Parts: sequence; C-alpha cells; structure tokens
Amino acid sequence: MDPQTNQIKPGTLEEEAELGLENLQIILEEAGSSLDKVLTVTVYLLDIAEYARFNDVYLKYFKKSRPARTCIQAGSLPFNTRVEITATAYI
Repeated sequence: MDPQTNQIKPGTLEEEAELGLENLQIILEEAGSSLDKVLTVTVYLLDIAEYARFNDVYLKYFKKSRPARTCIQAGSLPFNTRVEITATAYI
C-alpha cells in the first residue's frame, strides 16, 4: 500500500517488495523498533519462481541481521498483488 495515497500500488515484484519493506521499516520505527530487531519474516509470493528476485530486494533491507524467514507460494493474494510480507519484531 502506498502510504501517500493509502491505495494499493500494483507493480513489478521488485516494486511491490520494496514498497512492502519500506512500509515495514516505517511501522517499526514509529513503534520504536527497527529492521535490525525483526525476529521472523513470512513472505507470500504469487509465484515462487520469483524468489530470487524477491531475495535481491530483501537483502538490501536486512543487511546486518538476517531474521528467520519463511517463503510460501500463495494461490492468490489480496488486491492481485505479487507479494505480501509479515514480520515479528521486538521493541
């Protein structure tokens, strides 16, 4: 979701992954946490064949610490997106 418009912003896998990870970073920082404090990440991809492309984006955001991660191919995702990301972090 684009934080400026509060609307779903479909794009390439890389664009959607970057937007999702940027949003995650913003939410964590507003809560007094950071990407360095993420414990687990679950990634749902519309097409698991795009895992390597997703991973290239993911590694830009998780440089120092690499949280435990699960990546699953989903049959479909809300709003016809290509990727959905959930995370658990501590403050």
